[in-house]
Amino acid sequence: MSTPSEISFSCLGNGLATPPEQPLVLKAGPLRMDLIEGELRYLAAGPDEAVRRVYAAVRDGSWNTVAARRSVPVVEQTDEAFQVSWKSEHVDGEVDFVWESRLTGTADGVIRWEFDGVARRAFAKNRVGFCILHPLATCQGKPCVVEHVSGDSAARMFPDLIDPNQPVRGLHDFRKIRYRVNAQWDVALELEGDAFEMEDQRNWTDASFKTYSTPQRIPLPARLREGQRVHQIVTVRLVARADAALPARPPEQEVAATIRLAGERTVPWPLLGLGSPSHGRLMSEREVTLLQTLQLDHLRVDVKTSLPDWRATLSQGAAEAARLGVKLEVALHLSAASSLAATATEAVALAGPVARWLVLEEGKPVVSPSWLAAVRPVLGGPVGAGTDIDYFPLNNNRPDPATADFIFSSIRPQAHAFDDASVIENIEGQSQLVNSAQQVFAPLPFVASPVTLKRRWHKGTPRPAKELPPMVDRRQMSLLGAGWLVGSLRAFVESGAASVTWFETTGWRGVMEVAAGAPLPDEFPSVPGAVFPMYHVLRAMTDFRQGGLRPVALSHPLRVQAVVLESGKKQLWIVANVTGIPQRINLPHGGRARLLDDATAARVAAQPDVFCSMAAPEIPGGESTLAPWAVLFLEVE
Repeated sequence: MSTPSEISFSCLGNGLATPPEQPLVLKAGPLRMDLIEGELRYLAAGPDEAVRRVYAAVRDGSWNTVAARRSVPVVEQTDEAFQVSWKSEHVDGEVDFVWESRLTGTADGVIRWEFDGVARRAFAKNRVGFCILHPLATCQGKPCVVEHVSGDSAARMFPDLIDPNQPVRGLHDFRKIRYRVNAQWDVALELEGDAFEMEDQRNWTDASFKTYSTPQRIPLPARLREGQRVHQIVTVRLVARADAALPARPPEQEVAATIRLAGERTVPWPLLGLGSPSHGRLMSEREVTLLQTLQLDHLRVDVKTSLPDWRATLSQGAAEAARLGVKLEVALHLSAASSLAATATEAVALAGPVARWLVLEEGKPVVSPSWLAAVRPVLGGPVGAGTDIDYFPLNNNRPDPATADFIFSSIRPQAHAFDDASVIENIEGQSQLVNSAQQVFAPLPFVASPVTLKRRWHKGTPRPAKELPPMVDRRQMSLLGAGWLVGSLRAFVESGAASVTWFETTGWRGVMEVAAGAPLPDEFPSVPGAVFPMYHVLRAMTDFRQGGLRPVALSHPLRVQAVVLESGKKQLWIVANVTGIPQRINLPHGGRARLLDDATAARVAAQPDVFCSMAAPEIPGGESTLAPWAVLFLEVE
């Protein structure tokens, strides 16, 4: 098992044993973009982002993304143009697909990416081909023009609120799309090799709209025959508006990330909690003591009444909540319509003090209205309707607001992509989801429960026993996990969520490791009994629970996340570098500073009180550099 001195920087940084891949910067005339992990990202001319991402996906018949094994790219580039080629292989279970990539960019601002692949054996697939992500800041609520495969053109709109339809109404079976990026220019995309359509990815907390191939009207999964080829081309071009000229290539410069207060008001805290551990063991006295210092409001327990031990599960959850001195948040998964009232009555007797009931129906995306009506009077309140999957099924099966006291949804940043950048990008999707749900289900408050890094259940073929379970993310134990939590906290509080339940208490899906260590220490090299860096973010909030959060404006949220906590005249600025490279930051205030980086995180992993009592020297405001993945705690009075 690992000891603090044996944990590598990268492992503490973002959960990986090797340093993250650095982007290759490519330029096509005025367009600048990154090529990283076989994807084009952040296509922009100057400050205006035209396309968030272009990539090719291979997804099996259960919607699992099959990772690529890529060859070393062959790159030829100048200051104005480039050519890149490589080979990608996707092999997992029955999936065996290989494709050649030819990517070019020219000085007139045109990108052409050709995908030429073949199935080396027959397999079921839900998607094989290109996906294009469109940025919210550029597109949300804005017009676009599409050319359908029929040849007809039509004016359409990107949705403002999260669209419940897939594909988005009117944005289906097209081969071209054009939309405005700023007053001077548009971006136009031409798609060949299939019919394309668009989904609102905010339904899964992704902060983008996605254009993809294989329309949903085609029954899925489909099958690729052995030897069947897939050939697609995506062309992206800048188009000047009216008499405007294409933008000149901007000078190369790195701008410091700025954090500033946005407005004078203080936003009150939501109720905060953690989930019961999926490993099922009771907390030790040390774990209880460490968790009590977080001053939680509730502990979530999942109770599936189809299981014979559901009463024992609920009783154990109630006992553990009592040890922590908090109420219980009960996710009640009902399974038998004939005994709903009796089951609810028994649950009430076993649960003890309850903060809220999250009512679910096993096998259904959202509880049936009749089931909710049957148990709501028995449970008392508050009683909520929602989903234990993603927001998408709740958005498509909207309960009547009059039937519940609140609306809830589970939330994760990794439904479609799993890299570090996507995890950080999708923080914005959390606030989008809360804002949209509050308008759709007004006047009901919104409860985020649970919020996890990965999905809480596995679908498809069981994974090998020595492989990290799909529900576990190595970033749980990392500094990046702490930085993501900083952004998640800001997103939920600023958008007005009524209650948030993150993660679990202990174990590799929690905020600290159990004394016995992880079940697969080689795959999850945590320190037995140690707190994870995210624990320190939660603990820092405790002195400010009588106050609230000051909204902030972030100039570069994909590089630096931050929150400002306030109580009386005291403020705590928590600023996190969420990348693997040093970041210049510009702070409006100086103050007493403590730094959680790879060295301090390893040193205080087993003794979190040490971090709280560390010397906090005064630092000035202005510009400074934050180390990779580091989290700065700045006390300002």
